[in-house]
Amino acid sequence: MIYCHHTYTHSMVMVIIGGAERLIVDAAVELASHGHNVHIFSLHHDRTRCFEETLAGTFPVTVYGAFLPRHIFYHLHAVCAYLRCIFVALCVFMWPSFDVILANQVSVVIPLMKLKKSTKVVFYCHFPDLLLAQHTTILRRIYRKPIEFIEEVTTGGFDKRLRENVEYMEELKNLAEREGVSHQVKFMTS
Repeated sequence: MIYCHHTYTHSMVMVIIGGAERLIVDAAVELASHGHNVHIFSLHHDRTRCFEETLAGTFPVTVYGAFLPRHIFYHLHAVCAYLRCIFVALCVFMWPSFDVILANQVSVVIPLMKLKKSTKVVFYCHFPDLLLAQHTTILRRIYRKPIEFIEEVTTGGFDKRLRENVEYMEELKNLAEREGVSHQVKFMTS
């Protein structure tokens, strides 16, 4: 769920594209239709193979890091993805502050984006990478260990022992109730 409070009207909203492009583009289109200034930052934007909405001029699409490799000799895909996303995040620091950053898929950018104190960070991940990765060999497990550690540290998860988690969950439930959408929202804590 993406919630954008009405006080953000006419403020800048920034989106980083990772693997869930359709969701990100739909969110950008919807936010722009409600008067928000949206800016998409991406690692790659092929104008011949992209969603039409990204060409319509409703919001700018800025590409950083297209020159960076997606893999090294068909290996190290995850490491390259992390490095490419970190590069984009560092480039974003050249821009003025944004009210909201919607990052998706690669969580390593979350702590970097949180350095912009006036910015709220929303992270979308339809399925954690650590659950998708195969751990079939010792070498693969060694390779995946630091990547999975970074993903776990940068996304946490619901822990009922942590008061902040419990309070935040209650706040979200109250918000859904107040907005009249609680019957349409399912909270999944893990």
